[in-house]
Amino acid sequence: MATVNHPYNGCWHSAKSDFPAPKVNEVSPSEFFYSDYMKQLRSDMRGGKTTPLIEKVCANCINEEKEGRKGLRDPQWYEPLGRVVQVKLKIFGNLCNLSCYMCRIKDSSSRIKQTEKLIQIDPEFGEMLEYDKLTDEMKHGGVSYNVIEDIKKLAPRIEKIYIIGGEPFIMPKHYEVLDALIEIGQAKNIVLKYHTNLTKLEWEGNHIFDYIKQFKGCDINWSLEGIREQNDYIRFGSNWESNLQNYYKIKKHAKVWGNVCASSLSILSLHETEEWMKSEGLDYSINNIQEPRPCRIDSLHPKIREQLLPMYRNTKLESSLSANIENWEDRWAELLRYLKALDEINNTDYTKVFPLLNVE
Repeated sequence: MATVNHPYNGCWHSAKSDFPAPKVNEVSPSEFFYSDYMKQLRSDMRGGKTTPLIEKVCANCINEEKEGRKGLRDPQWYEPLGRVVQVKLKIFGNLCNLSCYMCRIKDSSSRIKQTEKLIQIDPEFGEMLEYDKLTDEMKHGGVSYNVIEDIKKLAPRIEKIYIIGGEPFIMPKHYEVLDALIEIGQAKNIVLKYHTNLTKLEWEGNHIFDYIKQFKGCDINWSLEGIREQNDYIRFGSNWESNLQNYYKIKKHAKVWGNVCASSLSILSLHETEEWMKSEGLDYSINNIQEPRPCRIDSLHPKIREQLLPMYRNTKLESSLSANIENWEDRWAELLRYLKALDEINNTDYTKVFPLLNVE
């Protein structure tokens, strides 16, 4: 897996290792593949024994196997021949057209600009959202790295390319990679995969449908946090009706999954969101937000969590709803302070969109 400003990993599931590995912005994918690090790792794997290096890099799979589960390194997961490479690219910058209230600001150029306005209201928001950890590159849209030649070399072995952002559909550089795969005749054998907000299907003359039809297939992870005004508030800058039309358009060309971040706001209408996705025959996944802190489910007032709890018994959200938070008054006040500041910047009103928050 390749992610800007982070060290390379042996695979996307590998554990962090103290064995030195360069960062993505220091060397190209092919240079890393033929580095001493990877040569040593491949040599150890061919030896058939669990060396100290393998114990570090493959710790996640090893632990899964100790628990009786089949780790992702098990060869039964994979075809022995043919296209076996799945490439995950997060190297085209952080350009994004939305300011989602729960998004890590390093992943969204719009969110960074929003945070700078929040800091003017209260500098503590900068610490809460980790603004000081941003690099100058992140503050200006990130850096897009040229990997076209490396991807072309790998193309005959690539099964799937997973592109994430920012918002991939508005990242011009990523279309250059797709153009290169089309030009060398490999696109028809490769599946595209995107994590997208589905606000834009066309950007600077590039229409995603023109590309999808030239590839073997396309998988779409659609990020949505609710329906109608709830989604538009949480994913500020989006328009539900426009998103909906784009969903109906793209589902004719790609397999679409829903992806919901369970947060202090989305949980308030999550049951309605799930009902809608089920009515559409839309498979989906739910991820529980941990940061920023006000966006955690357990930042909600205990009365609200108690009201929601019966709907989520025996689910992975139950523990967040039933948690006994000693400093819940501070956490609740922090959430309201955050929402009020967002309302001031975005010209919105959380009390009207989420009436459940109007608790005494």
